[in-house]
Amino acid sequence: MRKYEVAHLTSSGDIEDFTRIAPATPAFEDSFAALGRGAIVQTQTGPMAVEDLLPGDQVKTVTNGFQTLKWRGTMQIIPGAQNHRPEMGTMTRITADALGLGRPGPDLVVGPAARMLHTHAGVRTLTGSDAAFVPVRDFIDGSSIIELRPIAPVHVYQLGFDGHERICVNGIEVETLHPGAPHTLQVKHDMRAIFMSLFPHKRDINSFGTMCHPRIRLRDLDLFAVA
Repeated sequence: MRKYEVAHLTSSGDIEDFTRIAPATPAFEDSFAALGRGAIVQTQTGPMAVEDLLPGDQVKTVTNGFQTLKWRGTMQIIPGAQNHRPEMGTMTRITADALGLGRPGPDLVVGPAARMLHTHAGVRTLTGSDAAFVPVRDFIDGSSIIELRPIAPVHVYQLGFDGHERICVNGIEVETLHPGAPHTLQVKHDMRAIFMSLFPHKRDINSFGTMCHPRIRLRDLDLFAVA
């Protein structure tokens, strides 16, 4: 079990926040552990750090312009905590210009569940789509993209909108909240209500809608010898 913190926009336009203890399983953790403190997104009032965003802020998305932030989730990466996924005790640093000029601008630190847009030609061979979201951890090379092991607890964040979005964070396109297709969500029936209680801006699991891009692992491209 672990603690999850949620701030969301109510139907009346108010901001409501709460803290809940829920399972430390992939479906739960992956919905929260995307962005590190200091990650910069563009809003209607200018650049803002993810930790300073509040539901109701207008955040610039790549494909749909400014969208209202409906949900912000937070949890902590705690060094030494028992977890069957060792990566949940890590962060990833993408150093400045690692992926091209201004990608990222300043260094970007992300959480273990962060996925970024990948447009390699092999993605179409595999998915039929021009781009896919790939875990940032898959690109760790020990040089320009580095695994970090915090020595003290650190907060990680995720952002939720009406739909699944691409946002530009420090010059890198990353995905926003989406738990995945209902049939792939590894949450047992008796846990489904607890899971959905963390997302009060959604009616049910289907209301997350379709994903704007598929998700793959970088190693999936190796199977086609196109990576």
